[in-house]
Amino acid sequence: MAGRGGRSATKQRARSASSTSDMLKRRHKQNKRGRDFEELATPGLIQLSVEGTGKSKQKAKALLLLLRDCSGKAKEKPSQNCLVI
Repeated sequence: MAGRGGRSATKQRARSASSTSDMLKRRHKQNKRGRDFEELATPGLIQLSVEGTGKSKQKAKALLLLLRDCSGKAKEKPSQNCLVI
């Protein structure tokens, strides 16, 4: 009966490792998706912040600041307004 306990523990560790691996893959995919979005959105927002109407300049600048604060590159703690993409 000691063998059964060993197999059960091994199966449990395998399930735990598989679950952890899946979680890390999902987190990596989410981080990559966020970086891709930031890289695609930033050039257009910069252009709007320079060449747009008054209202679009204001909104573009606000979005650029939000992207910067949420990107994890800022030295300070990310803003409460960050959205996980």
